[in-house]
Amino acid sequence: MYLKWLFSTSLMYGIDGPYYLLQVKNILATGFMKYPDPPLLFYVMALVSYAAGDVVVGVKVTIAVFVALAGVPMALLVSRVTGSKIGTIASYAVFSYSPFLFRLVGDLIKNACGLLFTLFCLYFLARSMSKPSFKDSLISSAFLLLTGLTHILDFLVALALAVLSPLVMFVSRRLRGERVNFKPFTPIYASTALVVLLGCLTPAMGGDMGKVLAFLQSLGSAHPLEQLPPWTPLSLSFLVIGAILTLELLAKEASRSITYIATPLLVLTVAFNAYPIIPHDFMWRLSLMNIIPAAFYSGVLVARVEAGSSVTALSVAVLVVMLVSFGGLRASQSLMPTITPEEAEEISQVDDMLPSQVCVVAPKTPLRYWAEFLMDRPVYDRADRAFERGFSEVVIMVEKGDRHPLTTPIYVGRWIEVYPAPRRLKALSLELTLK
Repeated sequence: MYLKWLFSTSLMYGIDGPYYLLQVKNILATGFMKYPDPPLLFYVMALVSYAAGDVVVGVKVTIAVFVALAGVPMALLVSRVTGSKIGTIASYAVFSYSPFLFRLVGDLIKNACGLLFTLFCLYFLARSMSKPSFKDSLISSAFLLLTGLTHILDFLVALALAVLSPLVMFVSRRLRGERVNFKPFTPIYASTALVVLLGCLTPAMGGDMGKVLAFLQSLGSAHPLEQLPPWTPLSLSFLVIGAILTLELLAKEASRSITYIATPLLVLTVAFNAYPIIPHDFMWRLSLMNIIPAAFYSGVLVARVEAGSSVTALSVAVLVVMLVSFGGLRASQSLMPTITPEEAEEISQVDDMLPSQVCVVAPKTPLRYWAEFLMDRPVYDRADRAFERGFSEVVIMVEKGDRHPLTTPIYVGRWIEVYPAPRRLKALSLELTLK
């Protein structure tokens, strides 16, 4: 299904879609990424692209495989803590067809693909808590490390669960007068320390640790979202469902393994929906992580209903999946590439038209990524940077209708216009922050 959706266009979806193509293109050409970022996913994409003989095909196939497999550890987790086949299927379906996932795939590809490692980390963590096992803990820590090398938000979610779940287990067992052995969890904390050190002392995580500091510094100092995301009612619904289920499980002293996961996940679900507190720059990204509690609590809800009646459980499962899938269908239809195939063709025409020594400036970020991928020449976001690097011939490429220099255009297409950049053009006058 994801392959069909991704290949419904010859281009990449979302603002950052061409960014992935550009990174993979650079890896295949030089062995290195052009921009600093957690490297794992890009090198996997490069390997698949090399095997496929096409960057676009390789990137899309990688995304489809990662996203399709990401629901598997969620299903395994629900199956382990509930034993319900219907609940397991419901959790996989909710995960795979939710609006959260389609928006992640459309706009935050690394985030979407990193969920595969996050959820496998959580699954093996649950195994190690239900029956203490150094082996399961070691596997969980390996997936935690892979998560850190893929995406910072996925890593922070996995880290929070890796810390909070054993803590809930410790408190629960101490209240029962039982002893708790934390030695099996040593690999998880060692892996956490390793990722933090890699992020702080090396470029292995592409500077993502700086994003964490920026997030912490912005708390309470920035405006919250003025307009809530369209998936907010669904997110809040699962917050309420999760709270009711978790309180019921705690009150009835249900299976310990399920409460060890459900309780810390409820804490994270509150954070995923803390719209008045979290700054708007981060909130919409964080809100998409509701995909995890939505899938987990759907499976648990169906399993609880199944305990009374399998027919009722099946009905509830179908209803939940249909409601979530409807939102997923709407989300998939709203996503599109930032340029048209005709616009991509015009960018290639401009590249063929310009002499090799000419440098291109594309102030608009999505257009710049596409230009960098489609053109075989340097592309910058500002003319002054191009001049500083010694280029004497610089042109500015904009989409039709966007602001541009008051010079005679050298190319006017249906979608793209190209203008010579005056040498006197400085940073302030080139702030083409486009509509």
